Amino acid sequence: MLTKHKNDWGLGPSLVGSGNTLRFQHGGKNAGFTNNMIAFANRGEAYIVMTNGDSGGQLMSEVMRSISSYYDLDIAKPREVKLAKAGSYEIDPLVGRYNYTEEEYFVEVSKQGQLLLLKDPNDGETHLMSAMNETDFIDLKDGTEIKFDLGKDPIEFNWNNRYRFYKVQ
Repeated sequence: MLTKHKNDWGLGPSLVGSGNTLRFQHGGKNAGFTNNMIAFANRGEAYIVMTNGDSGGQLMSEVMRSISSYYDLDIAKPREVKLAKAGSYEIDPLVGRYNYTEEEYFVEVSKQGQLLLLKDPNDGETHLMSAMNETDFIDLKDGTEIKFDLGKDPIEFNWNNRYRFYKVQ
């Protein structure tokens, strides 16, 4: 279960680190609930945050950052990002409908001024994405990142270094 397979996933949880720092984590959502669990495989430590809301991700991120800071863990450290200047990147080619490469799972990318709005109609989540450069965008509220590959036809993006989507419209 804790052996790394494709994209650093075990059999169910995602895996980070190795040896004494190996941790496994898994989050989830059901109607009215959002949760996340991080556990260190070889240290007997686990941190679980559960919310009673569909939009609990932002609260969970804050709680995980607080836990990481208080216990001096490397699970959710805040980071500084440098944003691109408005107009130094082109948004229009990125707008459209994208499909996850492993199954029929679609998300919508639209333009909102110089920001991208990523909508996941499957679970109702939205992410307002700011440009770090012409291909990399970040949601400043929860750290979600998407990185476009403009050299592909059709255009693709990678969501949080885990899920690859390709443009279908």
